[in-house]
Amino acid sequence: MPKIMYAVLYIPSAFIIEKYGVNISVTLGMAFCTLAMWAVFESEFTIAQALISFSMPFIINCSTTVSARWFGPKGRNMATGILLLSFYLPVAVEVPMGEGFELSLSLILPIISTVWTVVSFALIYNKPDFCPTISEEDKVEIRRRNPD
Repeated sequence: MPKIMYAVLYIPSAFIIEKYGVNISVTLGMAFCTLAMWAVFESEFTIAQALISFSMPFIINCSTTVSARWFGPKGRNMATGILLLSFYLPVAVEVPMGEGFELSLSLILPIISTVWTVVSFALIYNKPDFCPTISEEDKVEIRRRNPD
């Protein structure tokens, strides 16, 4: 199901990123992830999987846009890698914790995610006021080498 949803929603998510910005796209993705966490809390696993699949394109497709707008050419690959890995970090942390720990998180994670989705809408910017470019990075490098 995730691959089918990703393929179907790839172009709409790219349109939302370009038309409305990273803020709206990430907030939409986070909202669907939050709804999925609440569905898991209610033991609706099929609905949760569909919601997570629906959220993936909105979050994953933002990684290259964020790295292109916020980082210079030297840091874009690292930024894209970190952004993509952060999507899978909760799964990597939850699996080793065991089943008893998972039950205690079933209510805590949806609450945290709900609060963070609302807060992140105000904190995520579409692009910085001053975008890094090759020429700006070169200027900084030149100034560092030749302090005059």
